[in-house]
Amino acid sequence: MKILMVTDKMGIGGAETHIKMLTEQLIEAGHSVTLVSAGGVFSDKLSKKGCRCIKAPLDKRTPSAILKAARILKKELRLCDVAHSHSRFTSTLLCKLRGKGKFPPLISTAHLPFSLSPITRHTKWGDKTLAVSSDIREYLIESYGIEPQNIILTKNGINTLEFNGTPSSEGYIVHVSRLDEGRSLTAKLLCKIAPTLLSEYPEYKILIVGDGDQAEEIQALAKNANIALGFAGVLLTGGTGDVLPYLLKGDVFIGVSRAALEAMAIGLPTIISGDEGFGGIVSEEKITELEAGNLCARGFDKPCEEKLLCELRRLFDNSDLKKRTASLCKRLVLEGWRAEGTLEDASVAYISAKNPPRVCLLGYFGYKNFGDEATLKIAISHLRSRGVKVINILMRRGGESEVSGVERYDRFSMTDIKRALSSSDILALCGGNLIQNVTSKRSLFYYSAVISAADAMNKRIIALSSGFGEMVGKRGMCELDRILAAFDFIGARTSEDRRNAELHSTCEVRLMPDLCFLYKRCASTAKKDFFVIIPSKNSSMDTEFISRLSCETALLPLAVLLNEEEDRKAAAELSDALSIECVTAVNADALIALLSSAHFSISERLHGGIFSLISHTVCYLSEKSHKNRALITEISERCEKLFLPSPLLPLSRLGEEYPSTDTLSDEDFTHLLSTLEEEVRLNLDALFGEEIN
Repeated sequence: MKILMVTDKMGIGGAETHIKMLTEQLIEAGHSVTLVSAGGVFSDKLSKKGCRCIKAPLDKRTPSAILKAARILKKELRLCDVAHSHSRFTSTLLCKLRGKGKFPPLISTAHLPFSLSPITRHTKWGDKTLAVSSDIREYLIESYGIEPQNIILTKNGINTLEFNGTPSSEGYIVHVSRLDEGRSLTAKLLCKIAPTLLSEYPEYKILIVGDGDQAEEIQALAKNANIALGFAGVLLTGGTGDVLPYLLKGDVFIGVSRAALEAMAIGLPTIISGDEGFGGIVSEEKITELEAGNLCARGFDKPCEEKLLCELRRLFDNSDLKKRTASLCKRLVLEGWRAEGTLEDASVAYISAKNPPRVCLLGYFGYKNFGDEATLKIAISHLRSRGVKVINILMRRGGESEVSGVERYDRFSMTDIKRALSSSDILALCGGNLIQNVTSKRSLFYYSAVISAADAMNKRIIALSSGFGEMVGKRGMCELDRILAAFDFIGARTSEDRRNAELHSTCEVRLMPDLCFLYKRCASTAKKDFFVIIPSKNSSMDTEFISRLSCETALLPLAVLLNEEEDRKAAAELSDALSIECVTAVNADALIALLSSAHFSISERLHGGIFSLISHTVCYLSEKSHKNRALITEISERCEKLFLPSPLLPLSRLGEEYPSTDTLSDEDFTHLLSTLEEEVRLNLDALFGEEIN
């Protein structure tokens, strides 16, 4: 799964640490994660772990910064399977950019009960929202009207493999927090009680870890405390992205939320104290109430000097209480706050919010061309098997097609094109060498215009089992560069097509054999006394050679038309010259049944070769077109790797040798075809999800 993680910035903080931990867990689980933020120390750390990190000014609210961030996010939304935001601003921005559709699904995590204003009251929280505590869940329901079933309760999971070890008990009272306005009260109180506390317990020192806009004031308070003590009893470390070394020096921890959990994970006795409340020493009696507020003590009384002194004295004067608290803290984290639990909660949100994309298929559809119609039929079948319900097809008006249960739009109507794209999330070019200027410049202009329209509407643009390379002229190459720049994924039909696409595109290009390889061969049948000829519109079949071949092999030729309208003239010439029967391929199953009985086939059309392979029949394919030559090379190279003779040979070879009817066994054909089919399925799985049983 491709996950887009979005937040304002990735500096030091509890929410940022949560995002870092979740991202690491997702990567370890095999997912691909892209993080878009204003950057920070944790962003740099995640880059080293395999996360793709993109910098965007999401920490600023100026119009220019928002527009720049929106451009970056708009592009990334087209590449992901799910987007996960971690702030009100980024959640709202992603919802606006996605528009009215439901793809990709948007997940948000609420880390705090934010203050409300007339503007923030209109925050958009996406399809599913993760709340890190039950009080935040209630806040989301009451303040934003989110339906309870759309909120998933999660926890600030801790990676217990990372936060492991035994505190050295060097006599430090450790406090970790951002030293910002609204988050620095406990740090200030510790400085104020230091002269009294450390005079009573001179074996201890106070260690304050963090940075922020209140750091200078706290530094001044620490200086005054140290002057009163006569020694450096209060130490400030500044900000850090790695708090573990400081925690391991500790004897007691004071703080809230994630910092408290990290201390608890290594077995530090912990006192919950923050700007929102004072929870005191962690205990069995208080833990349920503390958990409801994400260990922030929301709903408790505010901290003060007397309360801090009282709880610290209780721990220092009772070694048994201190030991029991340390053991309890570690057990609580291991039982209820493990990182694996957070990953499971996020996965549940991703799956429950998953909504299949709406797909618009674009190809040479409605022209009675067998290969294109067979491709369309198998594409629709496999999209439906993956849960895709809305399928729009741009096809020739009045064009006949066997497909049903889809929305058809006139491929030459601007109104229909706009309607088809507006009601889709993905534009998928399906099969064929569509982007080319060899057979028609008007065709190139048409596909270029539709792709540009989809790009302007920010639709995801992909190519399924497409061919590339039939482009001539400097102008044509420039146009190819421009068109392929709009693509988000390209599935190239052969290795040669992939190389050509990679030369002109910056998106992901993968090898994706023809969709028709997903068709199943009919039951094994015995070979009969005929071979098949599949001509094309501009056939160059040598009738004298075919007549001689028929005599030498004692097999009758049978002409099969894959496009009755275009191939009728060529078929008539063959029929007159050879006095042979001509039949039209009605559907894929009928063609496979026919080819399965043939000793071999001679084809000028690409899909004649493909369906011959599916039928376990050797085919001699004309090399007159680029796509045919590319397929011959592809099958030959695959067979060489499998130590098999190729069942797809260039037609020129037929003049040098008699066709062999036993080149490959059924098992050999099955082995070859299974590799082709598997690659097609893997690409479809990556794009649309696995098939639903």
